[in-house]
Formats: sequence, C-alpha cells, structure tokens
Amino acid sequence: MMDLQLTHHGKQRIRQRGLSLHDVKFVMEFGTETNRGYVLSRKDAEELKIRAKYLLDSAQRLCGKFVACDGKHVITAFHSSDRQQRSLL
Repeated sequence: MMDLQLTHHGKQRIRQRGLSLHDVKFVMEFGTETNRGYVLSRKDAEELKIRAKYLLDSAQRLCGKFVACDGKHVITAFHSSDRQQRSLL
C-alpha cells in the first residue's frame, strides 16, 4: 500500500476517535471501497475471519514441508525431518 498523506484534519480526527495509522491502513486494505472512502463491514470482517482460519489451518498442516525450487520451477517436495530443517535454515 502506498504512503498515506494525512491532512491536519485527518490526523486530528484519527486521534480523537482513538484510531492508529495501522487501523486506518487496515480498513483501507481489507475494507470495501466506496465512492467516499473505505468501510470495514461485518461481511468484510467475516471474510477475513474465514481467510485467517484457512491460513492458520494451512500453516499447521504444511508445517515441516519443503519445496525445492530453481527459480519458478519446482524440483521436488517432501516432509523434512527436524534435522533437515535445521540444516536448511
């Protein structure tokens, strides 16, 4: 995401409403764009919750898997042992 240019008024309102710059960027990245800005709707939040669950489930399922690549070409893939993981890292 590009750098935000905050006006004096924008900075003031963000502070008054207890938001951080991270909060503003989050709404802009994951919310729905409208003709006047962005809104993080309940639907957006529910979709994020589903995506987050999928990412966590995938991370647990794929933990320890190794994919050997040469540029964009996949050479092989396997479940690496703890010893192999240490040598790879």
